[in-house]
Amino acid sequence: MSIQLILSWKSASELEWLWTSDSETGKGPLEQLISEQKRKNLSALTCRLLLPEVWFSHIDIDVPAKARRLTGETLKFACEDYLADDIDNVHLVLTGKPANGKASVLATNAEQLREILNTLKAQGIAVLQAYSRIPGEAGSQITDVHLEVQQQTVTVKHGGKQLQVHVSGFSQWFDLWSEQQALPEDATVLITSDDSEGPAKMLANELQVTGYQVQWLVEDEKSEALDADAFQHHPVNILQGAFSPTVRKTERKAWLPLAIAAAAATVVWLSYNVAVNMQLNSQIEQTWQANESVFLQVFGQNKRIQRPLMVREMRAAAAGNISADGAVLSSLQFLNDLTDAASEIEMEDFRFNLQRKEALFTLVISAQGSADAYSLFEQLNTRLKSKGYEVEYSANQDNDRFRARFKAVLEETV
Repeated sequence: MSIQLILSWKSASELEWLWTSDSETGKGPLEQLISEQKRKNLSALTCRLLLPEVWFSHIDIDVPAKARRLTGETLKFACEDYLADDIDNVHLVLTGKPANGKASVLATNAEQLREILNTLKAQGIAVLQAYSRIPGEAGSQITDVHLEVQQQTVTVKHGGKQLQVHVSGFSQWFDLWSEQQALPEDATVLITSDDSEGPAKMLANELQVTGYQVQWLVEDEKSEALDADAFQHHPVNILQGAFSPTVRKTERKAWLPLAIAAAAATVVWLSYNVAVNMQLNSQIEQTWQANESVFLQVFGQNKRIQRPLMVREMRAAAAGNISADGAVLSSLQFLNDLTDAASEIEMEDFRFNLQRKEALFTLVISAQGSADAYSLFEQLNTRLKSKGYEVEYSANQDNDRFRARFKAVLEETV
């Protein structure tokens, strides 16, 4: 995001500013700057803020010899003995990477900085960069190397000398040249260009990765006034840590709401299916228990319903092949009719088909239990027919038992 305004702040009544779009400068109170902002029809603008040098303290502190980075709390602890003010009221900024157990720190009053930023924010001025202003010619000593990028040529300015190098292979050349010049690892490199893309961007990224302190100015952000003494500044942006500008993201990742919706739909679908399955299993179990209870009441504990067959029948009914409730009622009704017809006979197996209204069962009578088993089977046949069933059966004697296999179908009533 390009800078639209460079603002030098002494107090709310003493300001100097430069509009980068037309190099127009001005002096006066904050109200006058706001008037110019309205005249230019800028409801919101971006700003580089320069603060008086006297507001800052430069501190050299001792740090662990192998330290390459310092956290905010570590930096506060290291600077506490060097400052008279409460360390929690001071904003600290490293001016370079720690080296050989030493580090340079820029310190300023945090509350004063916060008040200025809030004042400008209330007027629609977003401060993206803030620097310590350097009066006089002090700024000429801040930059170790100046690189001017024009198309495919880089002009290197250092120590009063100028060199022109082609962009191709510049990084390798600069590494060798910096060793010859004994540049520090965290040397400050100023890059100026007439374009925010292309070779200048590539050089800025490569030098930053190497460890140099890079300050990059694009031509539309730079003017002759920036090179004047009035706008010289320290190269370290003090808007770091708690004062880092927040950039609002205008685009949201489209997949995030879709993923949330898909996850919610999946949870609902799984919950529904689990609930349905639990309900069906409960109905199957209740049906089995009711059926078995009636069966045991009728025929006693000697014989039990064949559970695998009945479970399969009930599950098929619950799945929609037949009506579960109708199957239960019809089978129970037949068992009740059968009980009335033959209460003294033992049942060996029982099957019921609701669609055909058909019952298949086997009855057994012990040879010692009855003198005339065939007569009892025939009586059962007669009684079932009297209740509206069409009955077929066959009987035989197996060792000491008489066994009869019945097929009973409930006749349709008109």
